[in-house]
Amino acid sequence: MTVPRILVAGTHSGVGKTTVTVGVIRALRRAGLAVQPFKVGPDYIDTGLHHAACSPRKSRNLDRFFLSKDYLKQSFSRHSSGARVALIEGVMGLYDGRNNFSEEGSTAEAAKLLGLPAFLVVDGAGMARSAAALVKGYQSFDPALDLRGVLLNRISSEGHLRWLKEPIEKETGLPVLGWLPEDREVSIPERHLGLRTALEEDSLAAKLARLGGLLEGRFEAAKFLELSEVNRPVPPSRPANPRPVCRIGVAWDRAFSFYYEDNFDLLRE
Repeated sequence: MTVPRILVAGTHSGVGKTTVTVGVIRALRRAGLAVQPFKVGPDYIDTGLHHAACSPRKSRNLDRFFLSKDYLKQSFSRHSSGARVALIEGVMGLYDGRNNFSEEGSTAEAAKLLGLPAFLVVDGAGMARSAAALVKGYQSFDPALDLRGVLLNRISSEGHLRWLKEPIEKETGLPVLGWLPEDREVSIPERHLGLRTALEEDSLAAKLARLGGLLEGRFEAAKFLELSEVNRPVPPSRPANPRPVCRIGVAWDRAFSFYYEDNFDLLRE
């Protein structure tokens, strides 16, 4: 099976990967496409936001700290089945991982392991032509990484967009495929563990609807999907072994929602 695979990476933490990812999910869902979301790394907050944007599909963690390469490939294959698009949100900056001397645990490692084309989110606030230098550095740092496009966040105006888009495309050859204006109405408050969880954010539905609307007219969805096509098939998945049946209770409410979907899968199996 071959489906468009989209990895949304960032230059650094706080660049707006989750905002852009959720916005793209909503835009693709509004176009009638079944989207299967994933998150690189051990993150239960971002996956909860993916759940809310992509219900009834659940977001899955692709984490090389906890998961073997084989299990990661199997999970990606199994849960991509039946989807029109597999959309993966990266972790931290594109090349940030478990240590400072290898790509282990990084978004870049996951991209190469699963054959994912990457799209880089750049925070454009306070920048113009320098954004091209930034993107060019990420593009050349690892030639084995398949970087195919750029998404811009926190853009103040159409004029500001041109000041970034034109030099990025001229200097790197990468297309700028979409952008989001700075809008406090779609921001999600942070706390000591990162963003507030989806269950804690009472106005989440309204924010998701607004976020999807902000991308209308600012996002080249058709070109984005075209650039996401890959010739390499999704790695094959291994069927689960049958297990005896028993009943297991799980606490689930606003206080108890820090879970990984793979743990539920393993309990069910």
